[in-house]
Amino acid sequence: AGSGLADAEDGYAATTDEYANGNLKTAFESALQVAKELCADDNLGTDEQDAADAAAQALKDAAIKLIASGKKSTASVSEATADELASAIAAAKAVEQGDKSDKDFAELTAAIAAAETVAADDELTEGDAKDAIYDLNEAVEAFKGAANADELDALEEAIDEAADALADDQDTDEPKSAAAKEALIAAKTQAQETFDTAFATSDEVNA
Repeated sequence: AGSGLADAEDGYAATTDEYANGNLKTAFESALQVAKELCADDNLGTDEQDAADAAAQALKDAAIKLIASGKKSTASVSEATADELASAIAAAKAVEQGDKSDKDFAELTAAIAAAETVAADDELTEGDAKDAIYDLNEAVEAFKGAANADELDALEEAIDEAADALADDQDTDEPKSAAAKEALIAAKTQAQETFDTAFATSDEVNA
């Protein structure tokens, strides 16, 4: 009657030894084998039931440790990729505003901050680091290719003028035709969308 308990105790000791040696997969397999043997016993007494409970706990502990080890290995980022991310952040910070708009420079600053948040993550993965590098480099290139502040100011002025024209049309005795009004509304809407787009290019702004 006590053999089940002895087997469970031996099995639990084996898993503990494997934990100490870092062999988490073997520890899990040992715990699983003990649990299987006890489950196959149709005549469990009190001692054997205690053994089954102990085996179940050992199996649970082994599974948790094995899963945690897998997550830990997935979370590691190579030194080369971490250095590449740090270099991308440093390069982005070195970019000056120049003749670009305040709003686009703010977008670039936000992209840098997002990359820094990723870099500071204690559980940074290789994939997340590479994504952050890509996103930041894309933001830098888009900023460099963005329309200058004067172009955006001119676009904003055109939007305001279109809004004023539409407002005046409401109060005039000779309103624009429906087609002309619709065209003005469409042009204003398109201009506003372009203005609101981060890093809009000169071609987009002057279209």
